[in-house]
Amino acid sequence: MAAVWWLRLSMEAEEMVKTYFLCSEHTVNRCEPLLRIKRTSRPWETVVSNLFELNGKQYLVVVDYFSRWIEVAPLRSTTAASLINHIKSLPKVFIADNGPLYKSSEFARFMNQFSITHVTSSPRYPQSNGKSERAVQTVKAMFRKATDPYLSMLAYSSTPLRNGIRPSELMLGAKLRNSLPVIPTEIVPKWPDFELVKKCDETDQMRQIDRYNHRHRAQALSELAKGTAVAIKDNHWRSRGEVKNHADTPRSYLVETPQRVFRRNRHMLVVLPEDDNVPRTSMNANDTDAHNESRIAQEPDCSRVPDPSNVTTTGYGQTSLPLRRLTNY
Repeated sequence: MAAVWWLRLSMEAEEMVKTYFLCSEHTVNRCEPLLRIKRTSRPWETVVSNLFELNGKQYLVVVDYFSRWIEVAPLRSTTAASLINHIKSLPKVFIADNGPLYKSSEFARFMNQFSITHVTSSPRYPQSNGKSERAVQTVKAMFRKATDPYLSMLAYSSTPLRNGIRPSELMLGAKLRNSLPVIPTEIVPKWPDFELVKKCDETDQMRQIDRYNHRHRAQALSELAKGTAVAIKDNHWRSRGEVKNHADTPRSYLVETPQRVFRRNRHMLVVLPEDDNVPRTSMNANDTDAHNESRIAQEPDCSRVPDPSNVTTTGYGQTSLPLRRLTNY
């Protein structure tokens, strides 16, 4: 087996890959560092919501950011009116995904009527709504294992968090009585020290962020300027477009495609070569061949590969060729 090498081989190979359409379109972006979430100052100030299905039934889950208190309600019908009836506790900020119920005009009127700030996560990117996704997994696991779902929710609300405080204490200012024996003085209403809870949560949050960034080798992606050619990478669908502007949510962009304007997270956008003159639509095999033929001149110069007349074989049976630049000395 022959092997060749020249100075800047890896760099030239990397640059060549970046200039080809197929390589650029199928590039996988690295994970970005986790964003630090600003902690709320009181219960039910900011909540996140999601819908899920279990055993043929639809459920609504709402999680309080401050206390991690979880509310679960079965939905008899998946309509905006049914959804609104369960969230009339009126938080200040309401975070949800881009489901049809949350994006309906009736739900938008309800948000405006009570001056609730409605924030939607990045479409097709559930990581941006991780609090509700984690709550759905927790509730599903409890409902599958428990014979009485209400007792399972009571057990969750009475279980201390990482900071040592129970969700019921942060939400209601009291420990809830459950099936376990408890001293009467332990369930006397008493608010915990919020400053101490805040410090514990911030320390734990920074520890989790550091672990995630280290485990995934997270690296911040470059900002995209207006007019940048990008490829949108969804699960089983790809399209090409042009960055129109920044979206309201962090790390999100509005991308104009031949179909329509999409809002996507930066992680789902792959920057295409600047000198790519192929129309921003799906390409077939003939287009790809013509596109690659136009880039032959950009391939790395292999003239520096030495003449294989002077060949040596290593002890492992590999063929070694000397560099041409060394044969002149």
